[in-house]
Amino acid sequence: MAPSVVTNTKNKLPSGKKTADKFNIFFTNIGEEIHKNIKTDTNFLLPNLNLSSKPDCTFSIRDSTEADIVSIINKIPDSKSSGIDGIPSTLIKAAAPSIGGPLSNFINKIIHLKQIPVQLKSAVVTPILKSGNHDEPSNYRPISILPAIAKIFEKFIANQINDYLEGNNLLNPSQHGFRKHHSTTTNLILLTEELRSAMDDKRATGILSLDLSKAFDCIDHSILLHKLTHLGFNNDIINLLTNYLNSRSQMVKLENTFSDPLEMKCGVPQGSVLGPILFNIYINDLPRVLKFSQMSMFADDSTTYYSHHNPKAIEEHLNSDLLAIKHWLIAHKLKLNVIKTKFCIVGTAQQLPRYKNICIVIDDHSIPHSSKFKLLGVIIDSNLTWDDQIKHLLRSCKFALRAFRRGTNHMDIDSKKMLYNAAIASRLNYADVVWSQCNIQMSNKLQTIQNIAARHILNRDPLSSAKPLLKNLNWLPLALKRKVHTAVAIFKMMNNLAPLVLTSRLKNLNHNITTRGKSGNNQYIKRTQTTQMKKSFFTLAPKIWNEIPNNVRDSPSWHSFKIQLSKHYINS
Repeated sequence: MAPSVVTNTKNKLPSGKKTADKFNIFFTNIGEEIHKNIKTDTNFLLPNLNLSSKPDCTFSIRDSTEADIVSIINKIPDSKSSGIDGIPSTLIKAAAPSIGGPLSNFINKIIHLKQIPVQLKSAVVTPILKSGNHDEPSNYRPISILPAIAKIFEKFIANQINDYLEGNNLLNPSQHGFRKHHSTTTNLILLTEELRSAMDDKRATGILSLDLSKAFDCIDHSILLHKLTHLGFNNDIINLLTNYLNSRSQMVKLENTFSDPLEMKCGVPQGSVLGPILFNIYINDLPRVLKFSQMSMFADDSTTYYSHHNPKAIEEHLNSDLLAIKHWLIAHKLKLNVIKTKFCIVGTAQQLPRYKNICIVIDDHSIPHSSKFKLLGVIIDSNLTWDDQIKHLLRSCKFALRAFRRGTNHMDIDSKKMLYNAAIASRLNYADVVWSQCNIQMSNKLQTIQNIAARHILNRDPLSSAKPLLKNLNWLPLALKRKVHTAVAIFKMMNNLAPLVLTSRLKNLNHNITTRGKSGNNQYIKRTQTTQMKKSFFTLAPKIWNEIPNNVRDSPSWHSFKIQLSKHYINS
């Protein structure tokens, strides 16, 4: 069920300034309250933070141009929401040709003075109910809105920081969050490939899905600035970012009532452009503390895993690395939520009984075994069958489908299609490359969702054949849709539009990565013995690629490739 905004809940909170102030006090104090409960280990204080070696490069900010700013404005998503200035992005975009030059001069003035106007550091927060008691602020997610001009300024700075970090390979390859050519799907592909590879080698994998408590709210500014300096940020950008982090404030809005503004003393700004980048820098060296296991990260979603034939080795090495993670988190004033941290063993049905007695302990708390865990919205089970993922997806889509059928009876076909894509297809398509090898029975159950939606959109009888209806709507059946998404993933890997760690795994027949213009080459297909590796992305994806006509493979962009391949499947 979609979350409820405070102003739209059935048992809505008493409106008024007193309630708004209560919420704002809670939200602004989250980080500081967590810091108070962290017992700092004196062996891990500044400046001994186990950082990587200092890079032989420096970063400085250049001045903006009118073209820079107009380009950024044109890419801002349309929104009628506005920050404290009351200016929606739609108005900014409409005025782009006229304000690009003056806004560029304004941003350059900020860069030179290293002083950001306080109005650009003030956020308006709307609480969104997650679940539970309506009167409890901890049951709400704060959604922050900054002034549109603040986001334009931040985007200009963020573009240069990203270019510096990526161009000098300064970000840990384990991190897939908020990076160009990276996504939740690339993260999940890499992790599941590691799990399948271990199973193929008769090894099981112990996985710890770590839960960090309000990590974005807990970032210590002095530690962050220390890390930025270590990464080669010069004094001018350090001073600018110091000003950016200091004297930030927010106020909570409930209906038409605002709380008093309060200062944010730690954390990176929620709803900002720079916040996620700064968070990535803050957590960048976490994987370096691991001696045995590997780590997969998407921002603060961190998963640690270790594979071995011997259950005792998994127990000893994961416990050792978990202790190192604990020390790192204490030094960085971050908190591991032990209760929400999950432990799972992934292996074949024959392997798993040997690993059932593994004991993972942190702070005298034994982390119980789980047969599955949820990572980035996908449920991973201990045998990689994807049954739990598909069951969850079916429940979610059936609920959405009922609401869709009730609420769209009087809509035209185009409006129905638009709503279907937003409410249902988006769920069916999400990370489908990862779980595409679910069993045929589960796949068929998913297909019924699309079939029912097609009949409803075209006002057809419930017993009518779905195949011609899908063709009428220019829809691919879901199994073919997953083939398209898999092929797009390969196209991106072949054209340097994917993480290097994935691109390096994809080899053509000559064992070289093909480049654009040579996309017609067939891809090398791995020889496999086990069922698990036959379901591997890097076993199946090249087979799909090699069946694609050369004229489609040679598309100039991934978007064009996706359109052409979809047309090819629809017409074949």
